[in-house]
Amino acid sequence: MALWHDQSLIYGVRTKAYFFDGNAIQQEPDLPTRALPLLRNVRLKTLFTEKDRKNFFHGEIAAQPDAVFEYGAGLISVEYKYAGGKPHHRDAWQRQIRLKDMLQCVIAGYAVAQNYKRVTACVLRYHNVCYLLTPEAAVFRSIFELIPLAKQYFEQSNHVAASKLAQFSTQRIQDRFQGPEDARSEEGRVAHDRMLKR
Repeated sequence: MALWHDQSLIYGVRTKAYFFDGNAIQQEPDLPTRALPLLRNVRLKTLFTEKDRKNFFHGEIAAQPDAVFEYGAGLISVEYKYAGGKPHHRDAWQRQIRLKDMLQCVIAGYAVAQNYKRVTACVLRYHNVCYLLTPEAAVFRSIFELIPLAKQYFEQSNHVAASKLAQFSTQRIQDRFQGPEDARSEEGRVAHDRMLKR
Protein backbone atom coordinates (compact mmCIF):
# COMPACT_ATOMS: atom_id res chain seq x y z
CA MET A 1 0.00 0.00 0.00
CA ALA A 2 1.22 3.47 -0.80
CA LEU A 3 2.58 5.83 1.80
CA TRP A 4 0.34 8.88 1.82
CA HIS A 5 2.09 12.20 1.42
CA ASP A 6 -0.51 14.26 3.27
CA GLN A 7 -4.05 14.13 4.64
CA SER A 8 -6.71 16.49 5.89
CA LEU A 9 -10.40 16.69 6.79
CA ILE A 10 -12.05 18.81 4.10
CA TYR A 11 -15.77 19.56 4.27
CA GLY A 12 -16.40 16.43 6.32
CA VAL A 13 -14.39 14.21 3.95
CA ARG A 14 -11.19 12.58 5.24
CA THR A 15 -8.84 13.14 2.30
CA LYS A 16 -5.49 11.41 1.81
CA ALA A 17 -3.15 12.58 -0.95
CA TYR A 18 -0.59 10.61 -2.97
CA PHE A 19 1.53 12.62 -5.43
CA PHE A 20 3.40 11.31 -8.48
CA ASP A 21 4.92 12.38 -11.81
CA GLY A 22 1.79 12.97 -13.88
CA ASN A 23 3.62 13.19 -17.22
CA ALA A 24 5.63 10.01 -16.69
CA ILE A 25 2.64 7.95 -15.55
CA GLN A 26 0.79 8.72 -18.79
CA GLN A 27 3.34 6.57 -20.63
CA GLU A 28 2.38 3.47 -18.67
CA PRO A 29 0.67 0.89 -20.93
CA ASP A 30 -1.32 -0.65 -18.07
CA LEU A 31 -4.66 1.08 -17.33
CA PRO A 32 -4.78 0.32 -13.57
CA THR A 33 -1.25 1.69 -13.18
CA ARG A 34 -2.11 4.87 -15.10
CA ALA A 35 -5.31 5.39 -13.15
CA LEU A 36 -3.96 4.42 -9.73
CA PRO A 37 -0.18 4.97 -9.55
CA LEU A 38 -0.36 4.50 -5.79
CA LEU A 39 -1.12 0.82 -6.41
CA ARG A 40 1.31 0.24 -9.26
CA ASN A 41 2.69 -2.94 -7.67
CA VAL A 42 -0.73 -4.42 -6.93
CA ARG A 43 -2.71 -6.62 -9.30
CA LEU A 44 -6.06 -4.94 -10.03
CA LYS A 45 -8.88 -6.22 -12.21
CA THR A 46 -10.59 -3.65 -14.43
CA LEU A 47 -14.36 -4.11 -14.22
CA PHE A 48 -15.59 -1.04 -16.09
CA THR A 49 -14.41 2.20 -17.63
CA GLU A 50 -16.51 5.16 -18.73
CA LYS A 51 -16.33 3.95 -22.35
CA ASP A 52 -18.37 0.92 -21.34
CA ARG A 53 -21.24 3.32 -20.55
CA LYS A 54 -22.00 1.37 -17.40
CA ASN A 55 -24.52 3.20 -15.23
CA PHE A 56 -24.95 2.39 -11.57
CA PHE A 57 -28.34 3.12 -10.08
CA HIS A 58 -29.28 3.24 -6.45
CA GLY A 59 -32.58 4.72 -5.38
CA GLU A 60 -32.86 7.98 -7.27
CA ILE A 61 -29.11 8.31 -7.99
CA ALA A 62 -27.50 7.49 -11.34
CA ALA A 63 -23.71 7.35 -11.53
CA GLN A 64 -21.12 6.60 -14.19
CA PRO A 65 -17.64 6.56 -12.64
CA ASP A 66 -14.66 6.81 -14.95
CA ALA A 67 -13.37 3.40 -13.86
CA VAL A 68 -14.12 0.64 -11.39
CA PHE A 69 -11.41 -1.79 -10.32
CA GLU A 70 -11.54 -4.93 -8.21
CA TYR A 71 -8.98 -5.08 -5.42
CA GLY A 72 -9.15 -8.24 -3.33
CA ALA A 73 -12.62 -8.48 -1.83
CA GLY A 74 -13.31 -4.79 -2.38
CA LEU A 75 -13.70 -2.29 -5.21
CA ILE A 76 -12.14 1.04 -6.16
CA SER A 77 -14.29 3.64 -7.90
CA VAL A 78 -12.22 6.26 -9.73
CA GLU A 79 -13.21 9.72 -10.90
CA TYR A 80 -10.67 11.39 -13.20
CA LYS A 81 -10.58 15.15 -13.68
CA TYR A 82 -8.21 16.49 -16.32
CA ALA A 83 -8.57 20.13 -15.19
CA GLY A 84 -6.26 21.32 -17.95
CA GLY A 85 -3.50 19.00 -16.81
CA LYS A 86 -2.56 21.46 -14.08
CA PRO A 87 -0.58 19.88 -11.25
CA HIS A 88 -1.62 20.05 -7.63
CA HIS A 89 1.04 21.17 -5.17
CA ARG A 90 1.89 19.56 -1.85
CA ASP A 91 1.72 22.87 -0.02
CA ALA A 92 -1.56 24.02 -1.59
CA TRP A 93 -3.60 20.95 -2.54
CA GLN A 94 -6.28 21.55 0.10
CA ARG A 95 -7.25 24.72 -1.76
CA GLN A 96 -6.81 23.20 -5.24
CA ILE A 97 -9.07 20.18 -4.85
CA ARG A 98 -12.61 21.02 -5.96
CA LEU A 99 -15.51 20.23 -3.65
CA LYS A 100 -17.84 19.41 -6.55
CA ASP A 101 -15.32 16.84 -7.82
CA MET A 102 -15.06 15.34 -4.34
CA LEU A 103 -18.82 15.02 -4.01
CA GLN A 104 -19.25 13.51 -7.47
CA CYS A 105 -16.57 10.94 -6.65
CA VAL A 106 -18.10 9.83 -3.35
CA ILE A 107 -21.67 9.79 -4.71
CA ALA A 108 -20.57 7.57 -7.60
CA GLY A 109 -18.61 5.33 -5.23
CA TYR A 110 -21.66 5.03 -3.01
CA ALA A 111 -23.79 3.89 -5.97
CA VAL A 112 -21.15 1.32 -6.94
CA ALA A 113 -20.94 0.00 -3.38
CA GLN A 114 -24.70 -0.37 -3.12
CA ASN A 115 -24.89 -2.21 -6.45
CA TYR A 116 -22.23 -4.75 -5.54
CA LYS A 117 -22.76 -4.80 -1.76
CA ARG A 118 -19.00 -4.59 -1.38
CA VAL A 119 -16.64 -2.20 0.36
CA THR A 120 -15.71 0.47 -2.18
CA ALA A 121 -12.88 2.98 -1.98
CA CYS A 122 -13.44 6.35 -3.67
CA VAL A 123 -10.41 7.81 -5.46
CA LEU A 124 -10.37 11.22 -7.11
CA ARG A 125 -7.58 11.43 -9.67
CA TYR A 126 -6.06 14.64 -11.02
CA HIS A 127 -3.00 15.02 -13.24
CA ASN A 128 -0.38 14.31 -10.58
CA VAL A 129 -2.24 13.21 -7.48
CA CYS A 130 -4.69 10.60 -6.23
CA TYR A 131 -7.02 11.51 -3.38
CA LEU A 132 -8.62 8.79 -1.28
CA LEU A 133 -11.93 10.17 -0.03
CA THR A 134 -13.74 8.89 3.05
CA PRO A 135 -16.82 11.02 3.86
CA GLU A 136 -18.49 11.23 7.24
CA ALA A 137 -22.01 9.80 7.37
CA ALA A 138 -23.38 13.31 7.93
CA VAL A 139 -22.05 14.35 4.52
CA PHE A 140 -24.10 11.66 2.79
CA ARG A 141 -27.18 12.57 4.82
CA SER A 142 -26.84 16.20 3.79
CA ILE A 143 -26.57 15.21 0.13
CA PHE A 144 -29.42 12.69 0.15
CA GLU A 145 -31.78 15.23 1.70
CA LEU A 146 -31.38 17.32 -1.43
CA ILE A 147 -32.24 14.63 -3.98
CA PRO A 148 -35.93 15.63 -4.41
CA LEU A 149 -34.98 19.29 -4.90
CA ALA A 150 -32.14 18.38 -7.28
CA LYS A 151 -34.50 16.28 -9.40
CA GLN A 152 -36.92 19.17 -9.56
CA TYR A 153 -34.21 21.70 -10.36
CA PHE A 154 -32.74 19.61 -13.19
CA GLU A 155 -36.21 18.48 -14.36
CA GLN A 156 -35.45 14.79 -13.85
CA SER A 157 -38.38 12.46 -13.19
CA ASN A 158 -36.60 9.22 -12.23
CA HIS A 159 -32.93 9.70 -11.37
CA VAL A 160 -30.46 12.52 -10.84
CA ALA A 161 -26.92 12.10 -12.12
CA ALA A 162 -24.08 12.03 -9.58
CA SER A 163 -22.44 15.02 -11.27
CA LYS A 164 -25.61 17.11 -11.07
CA LEU A 165 -26.34 16.08 -7.49
CA ALA A 166 -22.78 17.03 -6.55
CA GLN A 167 -23.19 20.42 -8.18
CA PHE A 168 -26.50 20.99 -6.40
CA SER A 169 -25.11 19.91 -3.01
CA THR A 170 -21.93 21.98 -3.00
CA GLN A 171 -23.30 25.05 -1.22
CA ARG A 172 -24.98 23.03 1.53
CA ILE A 173 -21.80 21.08 2.24
CA GLN A 174 -19.80 24.31 2.34
CA ASP A 175 -22.29 25.76 4.82
CA ARG A 176 -22.38 22.72 7.11
CA PHE A 177 -18.77 21.52 7.16
CA GLN A 178 -15.41 23.16 7.67
CA GLY A 179 -13.37 23.73 4.54
CA PRO A 180 -9.66 24.39 4.00
CA GLU A 181 -10.14 28.17 4.10
CA ASP A 182 -12.17 28.21 7.33
CA ALA A 183 -9.20 27.65 9.64
CA ARG A 184 -7.22 30.39 7.91
CA SER A 185 -10.22 32.71 8.10
CA GLU A 186 -10.42 32.11 11.84
CA GLU A 187 -6.70 32.85 12.22
CA GLY A 188 -7.22 36.04 10.24
CA ARG A 189 -10.14 37.07 12.45
CA VAL A 190 -8.11 36.53 15.62
CA ALA A 191 -5.17 38.50 14.20
CA HIS A 192 -7.53 41.26 13.08
CA ASP A 193 -9.13 41.51 16.55
CA ARG A 194 -5.72 41.50 18.24
CA MET A 195 -4.48 44.28 15.97
CA LEU A 196 -7.50 46.51 16.63
CA LYS A 197 -7.84 45.76 20.33
CA ARG A 198 -8.21 48.95 22.39
